[in-house]
Amino acid sequence: MVLNINQTIQKAIKLKENGFYEEAINLLKVGNTNFPNDLNILVLLSQCYILTDKIEEAIFYHIESKKINPNNAAVAWNEVRINLKNKNSVQALTNARNTNKIFP
Repeated sequence: MVLNINQTIQKAIKLKENGFYEEAINLLKVGNTNFPNDLNILVLLSQCYILTDKIEEAIFYHIESKKINPNNAAVAWNEVRINLKNKNSVQALTNARNTNKIFP
């Protein structure tokens, strides 16, 4: 059964919230195939890869999401998370301050 885009996103969010990151990634990859360039799917993929410490994959999906909407709060916060995972705390702090100003 193929899920529609909203079902895919909602199910992936529930999986992520319950710690089933790999399952969420698998679902979102199918969703990305069925709904290419959907910002929510790309952001969630980046978040799940961050949570599994697969930073290169997280960066890939972060860049893809940034191409679609660089002014999105979730995209901006993912950049902060990626910087933290990469132990670039100064850049993470700068990004967090800027993001918090734009999206209070």
